[in-house]
Amino acid sequence: MWGLKSGTTDVRVGKPAPTAFFEALPSVPSQVVINKGVISATACDLFNGNGVLGINTNWQAQMASSNATIVIINHGINDSGPTGESRDIYKSCLTGLAQVASSRGKKVIFETPNPVDRQGLDTYVTAMREVALALNIPVIDQFDNLTKSLSVRTIRDICPDGTHPSDQVYIEKGQFAASVFKTLTR
Repeated sequence: MWGLKSGTTDVRVGKPAPTAFFEALPSVPSQVVINKGVISATACDLFNGNGVLGINTNWQAQMASSNATIVIINHGINDSGPTGESRDIYKSCLTGLAQVASSRGKKVIFETPNPVDRQGLDTYVTAMREVALALNIPVIDQFDNLTKSLSVRTIRDICPDGTHPSDQVYIEKGQFAASVFKTLTR
């Protein structure tokens, strides 16, 4: 999750969710969090590589050279958009991402996307949950957590431009992810 500022095309928020995630983790044991998010990328872009987006190697090569022990995969918004992938292809790429990372000894965690102000994302969230269940992968369910908050705020409070979270919601996402992560890594 790169952290695109809502309403912009290339400006990063001051504190993207991975930074808030890192700050919410205990300092011992020491953790290193690396944000590998890419603007506009789909799960298949990550899996296959996409030089236009700056993903110059495929997932197999990335995992072969990575020292990461845990990989959190957050995809769905771009996948479900007008230039994204079909639900079945999305599931196939998610499955490939998880299987390759696991084969390289990495613990895989899926993170559902935040809700957006357009139809169709919920079926991709369901697809991610289905892949997670089939592969026994834990899920940080941002979609469910933020959807619950729609009883006290609107989707445009969460995502002012309809897609990208507000600065405060990025922080909320990072803190929520850390709270779930702590329960998964005990």
